Amino acid sequence: MKIVKKLGMIVTSICISLKALALKVYAVSIDDLHMQTDYGVQIEPRPTRIVNIASTIIVPIILLIGIIIYCIKSTSSVLKKTIVSIGVILVYILFRIIIKNVF
Repeated sequence: MKIVKKLGMIVTSICISLKALALKVYAVSIDDLHMQTDYGVQIEPRPTRIVNIASTIIVPIILLIGIIIYCIKSTSSVLKKTIVSIGVILVYILFRIIIKNVF
């Protein structure tokens, strides 16, 4: 069974690598206006307006609704609810930092 799992991971990683090459993921960024790829044509950066809208408006609203529902429906203690709420907020802040630095 372990051999089948290892072969599955190898095949998956090869497929992901080929897809990344096809999508020109391995690009070297020179500045904000121009990108240079190591193996192909030059690409103009696409605007990330959808990512900004999603990460600033939609995701916080969904998280807020989820936290409210969790606090209303959960039968656990107030301390546990507070810890979970703070954890969700910290994960969102980490997500926002990663998205801002990647895109």
